[in-house]
Amino acid sequence: MGQNTQYANRLSRAQISAIEATIRPDTYFPIHHYCFGIGYMMRARQKSPTAESREYKFLLRSVIEEGQFTFRRMDLTDPIASEVAYLMATAHSLLGELGEGIKLLEQVIGAQPTLPGGYVAMALLYRRDKETVKAIDTIDHALNRVSVPSAELYYTAAMTYLDKGQLETAQNYAVQAYKLGYPLPGLQRKLAKLGYWPPKTEALDEQ
Repeated sequence: MGQNTQYANRLSRAQISAIEATIRPDTYFPIHHYCFGIGYMMRARQKSPTAESREYKFLLRSVIEEGQFTFRRMDLTDPIASEVAYLMATAHSLLGELGEGIKLLEQVIGAQPTLPGGYVAMALLYRRDKETVKAIDTIDHALNRVSVPSAELYYTAAMTYLDKGQLETAQNYAVQAYKLGYPLPGLQRKLAKLGYWPPKTEALDEQ
């Protein structure tokens, strides 16, 4: 079907091979349905959840349906599994079905307990639903289990502790996130407004 579109030859064979090499073979075949799901989510976000609730809900259900096609067929040890699950979990959350979204992310964490992606996605989902305590529990659990913490994990930890008002802890995790190359300055700006950025050691170095 894609061969008949204007996008069919946008990527070279070498680029396609590079993409194939980054994900597992069982994941590559059904991954396009995850892409369809992203498209449905983008359309849903343009709709009002009240005035056009029928179409809004239809689009969110379509996100889940397309995501499930990929999720049921992919290798759940593939790092991208957390992104597929998070897309569907977000749709469930927007439909008032947080528990269903958490179940999906629990499957990912069970398949890859030492990778950060599933924990980050679960903490983000809890933050979206204002479940700060559960988000912190998820982050703390991740930091005890993940073999190589990522910038995203430390960033999410910082934002979650910021939600709770534990500013020194948030600052400590923010330092780790930026040391690992987290690219966006929003967290620094939030901490700066509260008087917690730059950290004292960095401020002294600058003097």
